[in-house]
Amino acid sequence: SGVTTAAGTGFLRQRNTTSISLTATGQYTITLAITMPSSNYGVTISPEASASVGFVFNKTTTTFDVVTYISGGGVATLSFSYAVIDFE
Repeated sequence: SGVTTAAGTGFLRQRNTTSISLTATGQYTITLAITMPSSNYGVTISPEASASVGFVFNKTTTTFDVVTYISGGGVATLSFSYAVIDFE
């Protein structure tokens, strides 16, 4: 789990996460510090900007990707909070 910086390129707080990479505008790859048993884990995303949303995709046992959008403006680089939940 963690909270990214305003630019979404670093951490204000993080746990069990080794890195975050901004791969394109509003698109990130987060690398986990532990290997999950499978890619069947849950991730919650909460962008810090009002009227914004984030989506998770491309989950593997060690990484997942996030894309953030702002209402009326499309993809945007935003800070966000996230949590990973292992169901296994």
